[in-house]
Amino acid sequence: MSKKADLNLSIQAIVIIILAITLLGLGLTFMRQFIGRGSESLSGILEGVQLENPATSNTPITVKRDITVQTGKTEELLVGFYCSSSAECINAKPGITQCVDKTNTLVTNPNPATILIAPQVKVGSHESIGYKAILTPPGVATLSPFICTIQVDSWSSNVPGQSDWKQSKQVIIEVI
Repeated sequence: MSKKADLNLSIQAIVIIILAITLLGLGLTFMRQFIGRGSESLSGILEGVQLENPATSNTPITVKRDITVQTGKTEELLVGFYCSSSAECINAKPGITQCVDKTNTLVTNPNPATILIAPQVKVGSHESIGYKAILTPPGVATLSPFICTIQVDSWSSNVPGQSDWKQSKQVIIEVI
C-alpha cells in the first residue's frame, strides 16, 4: 500500500471514532433526561401548573371539595400546597387529621392518618407544589358522606415532630 492510502485510511478511522463518541454522548444525555423525568413522575410530585387550581399565598391548600370513592377502591387525589414560610418547608406532607360521618361521629376505623397517602417533600420558601395522593374510603358507605379535614404539616427545621406550619381544608368524601 502507498503512504497516501494509509493516511486516507487513518483519517477515515479518526472521523468514525469522533462520530461514535458524539453519538454516544447524545445517547447518554437523552437517557439521563428521560430516566430523570420518569423517576420524578413516579414519586408522585407534580408541578403546580399541572393542577387545575394551583396553590397560592391566598389559598395555600387546593383540593377538590367533593370527592367520590367506590367502596373497597382507592381514588387518586391531586393536592396543591403553597409554602408561605420565610424558610423552606422541610418534610411537607398532606394528610387527613379527622373525619366525621353523617351521624357526626368521629371516624376511628380506619385511622384517619392512613386514609390519605402522599410523599413528604421539601418545598422552597414561597413556592407551590402539587401532590398525587392515594385516598382510601374512610368507612362504610351507609355512613357516607364524610366530612374530613385535610392538613398539610411542614417544618422549616429538621427537628422531627415540631411542625411550625399547618394549614387545613375540609372536604366531603362520598363513598358509593
